[in-house]
Amino acid sequence: MFITSKFCWVHIGKTGGDSTKRMFDILEFNDILLAHDTTDPNKHKSFLHYPELCKDRKKILNIRRLPVWLVSWWHHSYRSGYIESIDREKIVEGLAPLKGRVLADHELKQRAETKLGGIDYWLRTESLAEDFIRVMKDFILISEEKQVQIRKIKENQGRHLSEQHGNDFLGHKYIDAESALQKFFTLKEVKNIYDQNPFWADVENKIYGNLLYEQEASMNIEGHGYGSQQINTSLDQGHD
Repeated sequence: MFITSKFCWVHIGKTGGDSTKRMFDILEFNDILLAHDTTDPNKHKSFLHYPELCKDRKKILNIRRLPVWLVSWWHHSYRSGYIESIDREKIVEGLAPLKGRVLADHELKQRAETKLGGIDYWLRTESLAEDFIRVMKDFILISEEKQVQIRKIKENQGRHLSEQHGNDFLGHKYIDAESALQKFFTLKEVKNIYDQNPFWADVENKIYGNLLYEQEASMNIEGHGYGSQQINTSLDQGHD
């Protein structure tokens, strides 16, 4: 979390949170009320964990395309040793790699349904730097030099972790979330992920203007793995 006198920022894991924190550090705010470091286990807390600090401030939340986010979280959990294997069928069912049957909707609702007012600003992982600069301009002056520094932040430790632990994604030594989605999942399966998580689907549709399977269907491509289609699911990749 990152809270100043004007806003409160929260993120879900695997939506570019560490990169966002480094962007905040570049801006050198002088009115910080709370700032979790990237190694702090509390960095994924929600607005409701700090109601007194967040209730009267603008709320900012990171978001990512749902199917890519699910693949990324499963991939991260596996290569970090939290789970023994990647369950492709559970991904298709829209389930997160947690004990029990936990839908992706649960993770987003915990942060988006705050009871402290709605989310005022969204930061898309796929265009993180540009969204961050646009939103932060409402709170602080950002020099051209600092904008250049922000745009250079593209942190992805996935390859390092994969090589270190020898873990792979369904037979590949290292593959990023976007490529994995394209290679191993069909449009029908991607649609099912959204169908199982209507809350996230509704939020994503409002923010992005469409859902991934709709975007690809509009290109007259149906029923094939993304890998054969060379689809670009990320506007600003590098935050696996």
